[in-house]
Amino acid sequence: MRLARFQILLLLAIAGALGACDSRFHSSRAMLESAHETGAFQAAAEVLDDPQTLSAYGERNKLLYWLERGSVALANGRDAEAVDSLNKADDYMEVLRKPTTGDEIGRWLLNDTAAPYYASSFEDMYINVLKLLAHLQAGRVAAVADPLAPAEQQALGAASIEARRLASKSDFLRDRYVRAADALKRTNDYAAARAALGDRVEFSQDNQFVESPLGTYLSAVTFMKSGEPSLQEVAGRRLQSALDLQWATQSRVNRADFAGLGSMQARDANVLFVAFSGRAPTKQPERFGPVPIYTYTLYFEVPRLVPHPSRANSVRVTVERAGAADADAPAQAPVLSQDLSLVENLGAVAQQHFDRELPGIITRTILRSSAKAAAWAVGTEAARRATRKKESAQAAVEIAGIIGGLLFVTQTEKADLRSWLFLPAQAHVGLARLEPGTYRARLDYLSASGGTLYSGPWRTFDVKPGERALSTVLEQWWN
Repeated sequence: MRLARFQILLLLAIAGALGACDSRFHSSRAMLESAHETGAFQAAAEVLDDPQTLSAYGERNKLLYWLERGSVALANGRDAEAVDSLNKADDYMEVLRKPTTGDEIGRWLLNDTAAPYYASSFEDMYINVLKLLAHLQAGRVAAVADPLAPAEQQALGAASIEARRLASKSDFLRDRYVRAADALKRTNDYAAARAALGDRVEFSQDNQFVESPLGTYLSAVTFMKSGEPSLQEVAGRRLQSALDLQWATQSRVNRADFAGLGSMQARDANVLFVAFSGRAPTKQPERFGPVPIYTYTLYFEVPRLVPHPSRANSVRVTVERAGAADADAPAQAPVLSQDLSLVENLGAVAQQHFDRELPGIITRTILRSSAKAAAWAVGTEAARRATRKKESAQAAVEIAGIIGGLLFVTQTEKADLRSWLFLPAQAHVGLARLEPGTYRARLDYLSASGGTLYSGPWRTFDVKPGERALSTVLEQWWN
């Protein structure tokens, strides 16, 4: 009976520790998700700037904190802050691209949430995509060549540097995925997981790694404007390749809209429009069991993605000359009105990456849950054998073991539902050429019937002279 009591006390201690550690974190996440659902990006920034929020995230979730802080800063037009936060996230991933030994122990003893948060391959790519966009929005296209330029300007980097990093990271992540998939498929654990869940644990047949079409598009534009035509051509080809690979999930993307991007001349465009909409998928648990088999309880959870697709079918930009000091005052007739091109369904890309990572998650989860259940069953049997009294005492131990095993596995087997909340669901883009001057632009999000769902505020921007000049207008609608 002593061993059975020890097991129950262990269960209560673990459950209490997990609850105490996670309650403030989940509360902060709930506030952020609520802010995103209503487009309250400034309110989200205030939550993230609160020291209590940073404390709630702690060491285990600091990468996730930097991701959210960077994307919220970008939505609020705070480009330097966005780059700084996303640089911290990028540096963290460079040093710790996989869990340490201690993290792995926590994963095996409790669940995946016990380890620090590591970005998925999709999120790892988007660190650089959003940094690239922040540099473009701030007008930092090419690297600073002047050694006498302010140190903070040189430290921030430029879009051209980030575009190279993105290409290198995509190659690295592709190679890592192929190696990890091949290694896992050769293990007995993978075979056992497939036997339990069948095709749910099957890897993609083509073993292809999916790049971000938006990232390769922005890279091509950046190289065009930084005077690197060979890299521009490569980025243009990679974009077409990415769209070919994703034709089934990016069916609304018109490849012809981007056919000439690799050979476009810098003088042909000096304004870039980017329109985000919707929210990236979040995670919910999918539960299997509990199935009690005497004192052995089979139960586990795995995450599944829940999409939040954009309501917008298309986006139109209207540009006027800013002839009045008040940005909301009527101005001259529009000098530009054009539809932007859908370049990426981020939710679909996230799902493809998640599906590629899910076999490893399921394999580890089944093995860990089975080991926990077996260990509890062995402990219960040892306690039963140690009871040399009448059969009623042994029966009590068995009942306690069944109930305790059920509680132990269900309370400690929790799916890791952490994800980057402030990513959008889709992106529209467009290029235009305007005469030098001051303008204002408004982006309208349209339904399939052409009705206006949302009109962004008028945004004033300057178009500078010169072939290398590029102005970037970014809008973000949360529905």
